[in-house]
Amino acid sequence: MNYIDYLNILIKYAFINLSISYLFFKIYNYKQLNNNKKTIVFSSCIIISIVLTVLSKYVNPSSIFIISYLMLICVFKYITRYKFLYLAIVALVALAISVILYVISIMISLFLFVVIFNFDNNNPIILLFANFMEALSILLIFSIKRLRNGLSFFNSMEEPYDFVIFLSGIVIIVFSDLGEYIENSLKELYILGLILIIVSIFIWIKRKILLHYKSMLKEDTINNLQNQLKEEKSINKSIKYELDTLATINHRYSTRISALEFLVKKTQNSLIKDSKINEINGLIKGLSEEYSIELMNNISVENKTGILSIDNLLEYFKLVCNKNNIAYSVIVKTSVKDIIPGVIHINLLEVLISDMLNNSIIAINHSTTETRSILIKFDFLDYLEICIYDTGIPFEIDTLVKIGKERVTTHINDGGNGIGFFTTFETLRKTNGSIIIEEYEKDKSQYSKGIIFKFDNKREYIIYSYRYKDIISQTNGGIIVKSSL
Repeated sequence: MNYIDYLNILIKYAFINLSISYLFFKIYNYKQLNNNKKTIVFSSCIIISIVLTVLSKYVNPSSIFIISYLMLICVFKYITRYKFLYLAIVALVALAISVILYVISIMISLFLFVVIFNFDNNNPIILLFANFMEALSILLIFSIKRLRNGLSFFNSMEEPYDFVIFLSGIVIIVFSDLGEYIENSLKELYILGLILIIVSIFIWIKRKILLHYKSMLKEDTINNLQNQLKEEKSINKSIKYELDTLATINHRYSTRISALEFLVKKTQNSLIKDSKINEINGLIKGLSEEYSIELMNNISVENKTGILSIDNLLEYFKLVCNKNNIAYSVIVKTSVKDIIPGVIHINLLEVLISDMLNNSIIAINHSTTETRSILIKFDFLDYLEICIYDTGIPFEIDTLVKIGKERVTTHINDGGNGIGFFTTFETLRKTNGSIIIEEYEKDKSQYSKGIIFKFDNKREYIIYSYRYKDIISQTNGGIIVKSSL
């Protein structure tokens, strides 16, 4: 091959790599592509193209496409930090679209320059014009209103985009059969079409299994709801009995507590011996322990997960919240007993819940709001979701930006050490879970903030806040910050 042939190959590979990269980020609607990342992507595409041009002398075209595809995935992985399998699927579709548009552009260019104007097949002008047409096609496609924000169904791994991949494979095979009329190398793309079809079948089977599992889970949830409706009357009776019991306990101790308060006030204005102080402290401690034991024996968590250690932990925190005069509620919307062990180890979940509830209690105790309440909710639709809402003070912006990266706390005097959130992020990394922190304005929610854990295999950290502009100004990447919902 002469230098013109190598120049043609270099231009072709460079443009295909750049178009695949552009399509990848447009398909996913990736909005964190700053100038530094754009420079890395562009430089990588040029370097990959040079490498492929050198290899083209020794490797067949189909292998070149596979090598290019794998190298681009590595670049996308470095830029986005997404899961490799997800990157591979989206990049595969980007590759398919790029190749389809390239083949169409080549056919039109050959017709114009070879058939009409009698140019030589290897003239670089033909390739440059084809590249121009492909670029124009891509820009026109994504200028369509519905496609300006990418292909939205690729934002969810649950959407049926297997059909899109399957169709891409069929189209590539059809166009590869036209290879002998364009250039021999296109015949090698037949393999790519087969790979796309095989991948789409695999995704289709996986999705059908998942849908069947969800259907069974939905049926199980409906049965549980029907049983809950049947037992509603007995549950109401149980709650009424518990409230009556709590009222009785409070009545029984109210006079004794008042008398003890009177004794403390009386001793404030008199000099008493240390032994007397120790005796009063003993009375207070004894009465507190007696009250706690009676609450523990008579008051339980109304809504349970069905996992003994988790329910025991929730019951313990109800007692802690009662001591701190905090309203405490647990909601289990979907049966999660069999789901949790398959998503996260029970010990890790216990630590996560403990750390977050302790943080909520400390935040509420530092708040001046009259409403003091905590809500913890368990749910499962497409993935396990655990939500913890409280009425405590909001996070400091510096804390929001640094949590998960280093140990930070604003409540050292109350036992805060920053370990809680740090270990929570370690747990999320192990389970590929995401954390969403929502902050609410006073007039828009009964709670001040919510911490939502989604075990969705995305490993995202998202903040929804009315302070989003201030937060964005202090963050340097790794966090998705949006305005309040």
